Amino acid sequence: MEAAVFLDTPLDRLGLNERFCAQCRIMGFKTMAAILLVSPETMLKMEGFSYHWLAELSEVLNKEGLLHLLQPLPGSIPG
Repeated sequence: MEAAVFLDTPLDRLGLNERFCAQCRIMGFKTMAAILLVSPETMLKMEGFSYHWLAELSEVLNKEGLLHLLQPLPGSIPG
């Protein structure tokens, strides 16, 4: 699937683990693109966040060849 289409497809249409999708709903995410707009610092503080969820997210992005999108953009790291 093309990256832009994958990122904008509703999570419940991507064939992902239901528990992962349920946690995304708790966190307010409807697409992968929405997830990637949130900073790691903010994500860590969100209700529904867990490191298991993060591992699943990383696995899904890696499978699609998009894991690099989880990294902060150069120059956007505070400090």
